[in-house]
Amino acid sequence: MIGGAPPTDSSPKQLRLQKGEKVRFEIETSEPFSFEIRGLGIKQTIEESSVISFKATRPAQFPVIATATLIGVADLLVKPPG
Repeated sequence: MIGGAPPTDSSPKQLRLQKGEKVRFEIETSEPFSFEIRGLGIKQTIEESSVISFKATRPAQFPVIATATLIGVADLLVKPPG
């Protein structure tokens, strides 16, 4: 993250995983920012580089956004097991 937003030369990353998998984000930022994973109820403020992890509990597509700018950082696509 640069200035609370992803670099301008990048588009949201598409992350595909199976329900039940552990998700681990390694976040590097030049300044504090907040992000949200819509539909999962995950909201977090990052002060500096950090690691966020959680379990993918249900199948669906979930956008990850920088809260202040509403810029998409990633899209999580959680598929059913099998």
